[in-house]
Amino acid sequence: ATGIMSWLGLGGGGPQADELQRFEQQLQELQREDSLTTFNALVERCFFNCCNNFSTSDVDRVEELCVNRCFEKYMLTQARLMRAYAEQNALRSDEQQQLEQRAAELQQQSEQQP
Repeated sequence: ATGIMSWLGLGGGGPQADELQRFEQQLQELQREDSLTTFNALVERCFFNCCNNFSTSDVDRVEELCVNRCFEKYMLTQARLMRAYAEQNALRSDEQQQLEQRAAELQQQSEQQP
């Protein structure tokens, strides 16, 4: 078992394992499609912003530098966004844990009162 199934401890067949496997395959396909869409949009953007000289089939030095900067800027921006997303996700998780802990404490207090 791999991926989600092994993480959940489901090693063998059965309806749940089959359903999880289908879900994992669909998730992988969606991720692949999203990656291709993002990559194609990036290529299109960098091409239109950087490639202006069509008098030759060669990419000149200025165009090459522009495309490299375009891709690098995109990758740095994506990394920054992913860090910010991970930080926000961690904060939300901490807040959720605190809320759940407080709810459990209140529940326990209400059960102890006559």
